[in-house]
Amino acid sequence: MEKKKVGILTFHRAYNYGAMLQCYALYKTIENIGHLPQIVDYRQSYIEKQYAYSNNITTKEELKKVFLNPRWLPGFIVKILPERIRYIRRRWSLYQGFSFSKKVLSPEQMPQGLNTIIIGSDQVWANYCTNGIDETYYGNFPHVNTNIIGYAISSNLASLQETGMEKLTILCKNFKALSFREEEIGKYLSKEINIEATIVLDPTLLLRKSEWMRLIADMPEVINQDYILTFFLNYDFDLTDVTKEIKKFSADRNCKVINLPDVVDSPTNFLNLIKNAKQIITSSFHTIVFSIIFNKDFYAIKTNNGKDIRYINLLNKLGLQKRLIEYGELTNTIETTIDYEKVETKLEKERSLSINYIRNNIQL
Repeated sequence: MEKKKVGILTFHRAYNYGAMLQCYALYKTIENIGHLPQIVDYRQSYIEKQYAYSNNITTKEELKKVFLNPRWLPGFIVKILPERIRYIRRRWSLYQGFSFSKKVLSPEQMPQGLNTIIIGSDQVWANYCTNGIDETYYGNFPHVNTNIIGYAISSNLASLQETGMEKLTILCKNFKALSFREEEIGKYLSKEINIEATIVLDPTLLLRKSEWMRLIADMPEVINQDYILTFFLNYDFDLTDVTKEIKKFSADRNCKVINLPDVVDSPTNFLNLIKNAKQIITSSFHTIVFSIIFNKDFYAIKTNNGKDIRYINLLNKLGLQKRLIEYGELTNTIETTIDYEKVETKLEKERSLSINYIRNNIQL
């Protein structure tokens, strides 16, 4: 089989553990099926602004403050700057050894000579992530002799409606094949603009548990007692009430409560904390994904604002509907054990279909 050069265009520079880990997983999957992946180093302006502090050792504003107060300079150089460098290296070590294109600041600078560019996964069609429609993520850039395929693209109905069916009809013609992560999104676009929309797994689920375990094999447990891990995103409920409920829930089980953002400092640390948790309560898609991968006991709380369709779809697909609960239901749940043997059987079938989608479309 001829090895193809395959570009990955996604949110690789969003310092968000799910975004980075899905990029890592897609890169490794392309390697595993025998091709040559490369991350397209697109610097999307809004994402760069949102994550400037995470992506850079310092900012212009910070440097200005230091130089306006010269007495701060020695401490900044000797203490703050070296620690900042170590911190950023820890954060970005996940991509060590990966191939990157040259920096891309505009669609016209897209790398040429790639056989295929895969756009996705992540919420690349969600306008709130890119501060409006970014047509780069719709394949609207020069791509002579390069196939564009969409893999596990995520969005929400509000963004698609804002973009408009007329524009979407035109933009989708840039793709040789399109697949989506959420069934609702795929069905909606199939109906509205008559495209073939395959539903596939998030890239993180393409790698088996053993592959993720290798990534964190040398990491020690950082919390020396049983703990319940929590992480809430995009919620539309009273977090104070949920926190009280979780405190009672954890006290009944003699566990400590750890809020993930308070203790995590790298994607591998994120994985390690999930792997070692006794139980997980969350509204974060990728926290749910890795709870499943590591066979953890977990509850997913509905956000009831449309942004929970990402994990509702996944739980339905894997027969884990009972792990989805409404806000306020936690202390009333009847605890049951997850039959991960059945879950793994379903997951393996979906994994095979998703990897075949990538393999077949790279060969177009």
